[in-house]
Amino acid sequence: MYTVFETLFSLINKIGNEGFTDLFLYFQFSLFLVMAVWQFVRIQREIAVMNQLKPKLLELNRPLDGSVYEIDQAIHNLFAQVKKSKYKELWERYYNRVSQKNEDERINVEPFFGFDVMYHHMGYRTLMDMGAGIHVSLGVLGTFVGLSVGLAQLHVSDTEMLRSGIDSLINGMKVAFYTSVWGVLLSLIWTMFDRWISGVLERNIDWHSERLDFLLSTDDEELFLNRLEKLSRHQADHLKTLLTDALERAMQPIALSLQQSHGSLQQAFGQLHDQFAQLHEGMETQAKLLESQIELTKSTSADVTSRLVDEITGGTQQSIGKFREFVQQSQVLHSEMMKTIESFTSRFAYTEERQAMTLERTEKMFAQFEKMVGELELMKDSYQKTAGIMNGLGETFYQLQQLTKDHLPVQQEVMRSNQLLAQKYDDLVERFTHFNAQVETHYSQLLEQLVHAASSLSASFQTMANKFEESLRIQKESLHDSQQLLGDVQSAVAALSPLVPELRETFDRVRELKEQLLEMQEAQKQLLPELVQLRTQTNETVEEALQTTKVYMHEMTEQIATLQQNWAMTKEQLAKITEALHLSMKDFAENIDSGLSKTYQHFDETLTKAVQEVSGLVYQFSEVQSDFIENMEDLVDHLDKWKAGAST
Repeated sequence: MYTVFETLFSLINKIGNEGFTDLFLYFQFSLFLVMAVWQFVRIQREIAVMNQLKPKLLELNRPLDGSVYEIDQAIHNLFAQVKKSKYKELWERYYNRVSQKNEDERINVEPFFGFDVMYHHMGYRTLMDMGAGIHVSLGVLGTFVGLSVGLAQLHVSDTEMLRSGIDSLINGMKVAFYTSVWGVLLSLIWTMFDRWISGVLERNIDWHSERLDFLLSTDDEELFLNRLEKLSRHQADHLKTLLTDALERAMQPIALSLQQSHGSLQQAFGQLHDQFAQLHEGMETQAKLLESQIELTKSTSADVTSRLVDEITGGTQQSIGKFREFVQQSQVLHSEMMKTIESFTSRFAYTEERQAMTLERTEKMFAQFEKMVGELELMKDSYQKTAGIMNGLGETFYQLQQLTKDHLPVQQEVMRSNQLLAQKYDDLVERFTHFNAQVETHYSQLLEQLVHAASSLSASFQTMANKFEESLRIQKESLHDSQQLLGDVQSAVAALSPLVPELRETFDRVRELKEQLLEMQEAQKQLLPELVQLRTQTNETVEEALQTTKVYMHEMTEQIATLQQNWAMTKEQLAKITEALHLSMKDFAENIDSGLSKTYQHFDETLTKAVQEVSGLVYQFSEVQSDFIENMEDLVDHLDKWKAGAST
């Protein structure tokens, strides 16, 4: 190492003090610029990320239902859109921790987004705090290097060499002072740069820390509710275990009695089945005998009938008819008896099927009972495991009691709010009823106006049709008059033919009049079908308008009926909802009262047992302590006696 420093100092001597001073000062300044630019770029990147997220975080609100999963997912989606930064790394740490938490666990956001944590990571405080010390240390290093170089040229053996050594020492001291002053100046500039950039960063970090604390933090009330929920769940499990144990003890004699009754029922059903089988066989034998007897009776009656027909005539036909009726009645009775036997047999078969189904259901019921007994055994084991945990919950139950007492006003406030909600639902039902009445009134008025407009339109169309009929009648009369006039003119022309030369001018005028009349007649003939067609079209249009109006009125009537039905159904549903809310409020209040009473009762019993056990332990401890004191006194007496014997 000595040779290294000798080589370094000789290199500095070759360069010269001024050259070394320039190089060292430039090195200090270059290092300062690199560090400042590097820190500025990194901190500006964090500030840019915070400015990018600030308007989006302002749009988010804390969930009212207490669930933080949605707000966590929304903020995670925002951070997924920004570039990599320390802010994003802090969020990823928090999100990974939240993703691994239990369902009923609450995370404190202070270790992730506290002001000090964010300021340390996002401000890169490790390098920022070291900057001033680095520049001062470099200045001090230049000081010692300059002094070392100056002292290296100092020789006391020769006057000239001593003089030149003093000059080199003075030059080395200049280097030392220059580097020291430059290092201190750069340190001051670094401190001012640190305060400026840190002030800008602190303002942004302060806003983001408060915003994330508002969105993600869990207050004491939520922690209390979480703890109360867990304790209620444990208490419910404990009560479930107690109930299952009691049910198991109560069901054991029932299961035994059911097994015994199942055996006796199975035996009785077997005996009954055997009896029914024997009875069925006897009935079949009897049916066969009856069939053979009926066949014999039929053959005998046929023989007797044939003989009577051959030998007896006249009045014997009545006896034969009676005998035939008797035979027919016997056949009818036989058929009815066979039907009765068949129905009896089918009923026996149905009874047998029902017995088989009853047996199968009984076996399933016993299988379920065996499964339930197994589950009760498992629940008994779980209760034994839970008993050890419940022994240490005495203090927790006391805290639960205090917290429940504190929470009672909140529950009462919730009940009052629910009652107000039910009252609001009643008001809403009344408003809906009033609105329905208004709608019905409006629709009835609109329907009346429509009917009035339709009737007025029909009256106007009827008036127009009457006018068209009158015009048609007038046109027919004028046409008839024109024809009569034409005939008169023709007769007059025939009578006045000798006066043709004198009346030529008159004839020409009459001819012109005739032509005009003919043109008028043609025009009337052309106009008459058009008038008839116009009347027909007018009547058809009026009828279609009336039919359309009738259809519209029918559809509006159906719509009004549908609206009335919908409003009635809505009213019934709102009434059911109101009733359900009242019942749920009543059940909620009863469940709260019963739960609190059972909790207090169980807590009192547990506390009483704990006090009894503690008092027993205290009593045992006092007895052990008294025994220990007596033994110590005996030991002291024995030692005193031993000392007295030894001294003598």
